[in-house]
Amino acid sequence: MNDLSIAQKYLLCSLKKKGAISAIQTEALTCVVSAGVIELILSKCAKMKEKKKIEIIGELDSSLKYLKSLYDHVNKKKEMSVNKIASDYVFSFTNKDIKGLMVDIAESLEASGYVSRAEAGIFRKKTVYIPVNEKVDAVINQVKNEVLGKAEMSDDTVAFVSLLDKSHQLKRFFSKDESEQLKVRLKEVKNTSSNNLVKQMVDYVDAIFIACTVH
Repeated sequence: MNDLSIAQKYLLCSLKKKGAISAIQTEALTCVVSAGVIELILSKCAKMKEKKKIEIIGELDSSLKYLKSLYDHVNKKKEMSVNKIASDYVFSFTNKDIKGLMVDIAESLEASGYVSRAEAGIFRKKTVYIPVNEKVDAVINQVKNEVLGKAEMSDDTVAFVSLLDKSHQLKRFFSKDESEQLKVRLKEVKNTSSNNLVKQMVDYVDAIFIACTVH
């Protein structure tokens, strides 16, 4: 599942069986935004500055067009604090920005066959994105092979598992013993990894999530 980005994998695994975006909880919404910000940083079109500010420093890669709304939002002011991004996307009176971001990500998943679009509701129809179970299983199995199999963790996997942990979703896909092993591996990565980028992945998730949740 290396063809999926962090944000794509995270949203795919956060969608419930009925596929309603509106059913996603606040912590998971925060992680969707966090995943998007991390991807902007990894693609080198943005960077995290002091005081948890995100600055746009380059053009958005065409492969990340599903993040264009987030990129454009931050780029309005050239830089924006993580707290402001959280306020606009997660804690706004309307859900326009966060819903738009998730729909863009979901449509990118649909284009690749990872979700199927459908209409739900009796009196008020709404579009839902139903995850393909086999695709979700493949994503999770890849994580198990990397993490539980003691293989070297990729940067994407570190960020993805950290986001699942922060949004309390590990138990949906892993046994209690597996979840504990995952948490141990994350601590090991943060404390002993010689790969600075891997360490940054954990730090980015921690920093962004804390900034968002203390809003």
